Amino acid sequence: MEDQRFTKSADTITLKLARLKSCSIIELKQQRQALYHFEPPHRVSRELLTRAVAYRIQEQVYGGLKPANRRVLLRLANDARS
Repeated sequence: MEDQRFTKSADTITLKLARLKSCSIIELKQQRQALYHFEPPHRVSRELLTRAVAYRIQEQVYGGLKPANRRVLLRLANDARS
């Protein structure tokens, strides 16, 4: 039997993600700022804003990266810097 809470959250997230397509770039910037707590860069593309907002919405519902994956990404980023 499927958990009702998961079904409702999946439906809600689907609606939120679908609405992003009709948002203006100003609305996307406002949403991104509210979700990430700092302003997006001035010349950021609509596509990148949409992806960032969509990722954070999904992250809030389903959880973020597993700690092991986060460590791998941090190691790769540090290796790229050096």
